[in-house]
Order: sequence, then structure tokens, then C-alpha cells
Amino acid sequence: MTIREHFQRRFNLIKYGYVVVGIVLGVFATWRYPHAPRLQMAIYSLLAGILSGIPLIWLLRRFVCPRCGTDLMKLNGEQFRQEVRERGWRAWLDIDTRPLWEARDACPHCGVSFDDSYP
Repeated sequence: MTIREHFQRRFNLIKYGYVVVGIVLGVFATWRYPHAPRLQMAIYSLLAGILSGIPLIWLLRRFVCPRCGTDLMKLNGEQFRQEVRERGWRAWLDIDTRPLWEARDACPHCGVSFDDSYP
């Protein structure tokens, strides 16, 4: 398995896990409060989505380079903030929404290729 495949599998696991948690919370809210008004159910769903999204943000920050240990998501965010400082609001128009391992071929810090085998 390559580093790119490892990152993609982990990203898909987090993404699909978040969808499953959202569905379970929605079913639980419907079962627990069957006669709640729609606005109240919308508020419950919004709060449940926000609370379940906090661990998702923490998990997405755990993509580290296997060689140098650099947090790739943090590095990507720092590079984007640098572009915003240099170009201003126009950087938001050109934002690349792909994950770092799809947008680049190697770690920007140490240069290990994402097509190398994962240790």
C-alpha cells in the first residue's frame, strides 16, 4: 500500500463514519422525539451535527508524513494563510479543495513521494 492509498483510505473511513454517525443521530432524534415540531427537530439536528463534527475536525488533523512526522493538514492550512496574506481575498477564489496528497506528489517538508510504500 502506498502513502497516498493509506491517506485516502483513512480519509474515506472518517468521511463515511461521519455520515453513519449523522444518520444514527437523526434516527435517534426521530425515535426519541416523535412529536417534536420541525423547527425543534432542525435545531436538534444542527446541534448534533456540530457536536459530532468536533471529533471529525480532530481526526482530519491527524494526517502526518510517515518519514518526517509533519502534520500535512496543518502545513496545507499555513500555506493557504500565507497566500491570503500575499494576495488578499482573491486567494479564496482560487482555493484548491483537494486533499494535500491528491494535490501534490510529495511531502512539502521532507520530499518523500506519496507513491512510495507506506511503512
